[in-house]
Amino acid sequence: MAIAKQFWGAIGCALLLSAAPHRPSQAADSGDVRRFLQTLECRGCDLSGADFRRLDLSGAQLAGANLEGTNFHRARLENVDFGGANLRRANLSYAIVRSSSLNSADLRDAILFAADFSNSSMRDVNLQGAEIEETLFVGAVMLRADMRQAMVVSTDFSGAVLCGAIRTGGWEYRHDCADAEDLTFDE
Repeated sequence: MAIAKQFWGAIGCALLLSAAPHRPSQAADSGDVRRFLQTLECRGCDLSGADFRRLDLSGAQLAGANLEGTNFHRARLENVDFGGANLRRANLSYAIVRSSSLNSADLRDAILFAADFSNSSMRDVNLQGAEIEETLFVGAVMLRADMRQAMVVSTDFSGAVLCGAIRTGGWEYRHDCADAEDLTFDE
């Protein structure tokens, strides 16, 4: 009886904690996390492992930031500059990342389940080994995107520019490449 009481007490505590209001966790540099949440600017800083679930971080400046393992589940990330950022193993499931810049970003082994990257600029993005399922890349510019070993399932690339993109098996997408380099990304 005492063991059952301890078990159910632990379950109740776990449920209570899971229902608690969400707060970002500590990252490699907690000072960077505090500054970022106040200013939405953190170029080249370390937010690795931070937990930004369900937060609206639209307009954030994260170029060159270390965001490895960061949790952006259901976050709103519209018009964010992720250029050159390290997003390895980041969780972007259900995130809204529309009209953002991810040029030269590293998203190896990232989770992109049901995310929306519509109208984003993703030139030279590294998506190797990423889990990409039910994700929208509608109108995205994905020149030279590297998607080797990525799991791509039920994903919408309607109107996306994929010139030079590399997929599993090493094949390179060369359709409609004539004017692709002249495309601009309107911010």
